[in-house]
Amino acid sequence: MKVEEETNPQDEINVYLKVIKTVPLKIKRSETVSQLQTKLAKTEGADPELQKLFLHGDRLQDNKMLAEHSISGGQHPEPVPES
Repeated sequence: MKVEEETNPQDEINVYLKVIKTVPLKIKRSETVSQLQTKLAKTEGADPELQKLFLHGDRLQDNKMLAEHSISGGQHPEPVPES
């Protein structure tokens, strides 16, 4: 016999959301996107192999320097984990 548990809309539940937060990192403009991904991995545990970074909707190429992508201080590349 299977007993189904009644649920009340007022019951509290745990919900886990994945959110992106701002992580400040110091890096030289001559360093590559791959080096930025490695620094992010060291501080946040995000595997560099699974990271894709975007700036203004354009994917940043791992082997290019930040300067080649016209990245300057204060900009916010967006990490998107690969599924």
